[in-house]
Amino acid sequence: MKRVILVCFLLAFVAMLGAVANAQAPTITVDAAVSPNVFDSPNWNAWVSNSIDSLLASNGNQPWDNAVYNAIQQYGPTDPSSPAYYQSIAGGTATIAQTIVSTPPSWNGVVNPDPNGPYGQEYGSRVVSNVEVDGNGTMFALSDLMVNATIDGVSEMNWYFDGMNYGDYNNMVVGVINNPDHSYTILDMNNPANTDTMVNEAFLVGTGGGYWWFTGDNATDVGINTDVYGNPLPGLSGAYTGNLQQDYNTLLASVSSLYSGAPLEFDWTLGAAGSTAYDANNNAIPPTDVLATGSTSLTLLPEPSCFALVGGLGLLWLARRRRA
Repeated sequence: MKRVILVCFLLAFVAMLGAVANAQAPTITVDAAVSPNVFDSPNWNAWVSNSIDSLLASNGNQPWDNAVYNAIQQYGPTDPSSPAYYQSIAGGTATIAQTIVSTPPSWNGVVNPDPNGPYGQEYGSRVVSNVEVDGNGTMFALSDLMVNATIDGVSEMNWYFDGMNYGDYNNMVVGVINNPDHSYTILDMNNPANTDTMVNEAFLVGTGGGYWWFTGDNATDVGINTDVYGNPLPGLSGAYTGNLQQDYNTLLASVSSLYSGAPLEFDWTLGAAGSTAYDANNNAIPPTDVLATGSTSLTLLPEPSCFALVGGLGLLWLARRRRA
């Protein structure tokens, strides 16, 4: 009898070792891209779907990929000239113009582009980070995922994807739960859940920001020296003329003088359950028990037409951050 019990114990122990071996450490795959403006762009949803599709293509063909693919609602054109087109710029460069969103239509340095062209209804663009978090057998919660974006070493965006800052799964945040019967539950805008939900894999796209060129309530009130609340920003007071393109170029020159050649980096950290913590200024405190990290960086380039101009502008980093 003792021998039978010992054999059963050894078999159970071996099975447990096999389960542990199959549960590898989580991984974070990080990409960067230029996205249309989340506010008012008619191509935003299609760009989001194309972004998730790109992450699926690079994740090693997981068994639930088809379920995620079928859950994505809109696919954009594959034409590189379309604002919905997805192209990685990780490890590369972005121009200052690609980091500016605006009140009037604009795209890549051009104000009021051809209304009949592909960019006529766009309102600038942002540089963003897209990530895939794979638990590799370990379940995790996105509320324990922290992002820190820095420009020239200065943190401009720092938070966890918890209920205070983010919300539920949606079309930009897709989660996968691997069920015991080998079926898959997809969390997205059609099946929302809060970010405390334990998942096996998650895709997040469009996390980033840009400089906001604010023109006030009408096209003649060009407030490139104010933020979206009308507060003055340093360096451009009285610099606007009412000529939208000229004032836009002044803004490009000002931002270029501050951040030309500066590195932009996105650092992601996944902590163990319950890692979410903030300091007194609501800055995220990095987890002490780290499960995975991932990062990518790129360099901001000035606009060629701005080399001869000088100026200064305080940074207004617009991120998809929501406070309760």
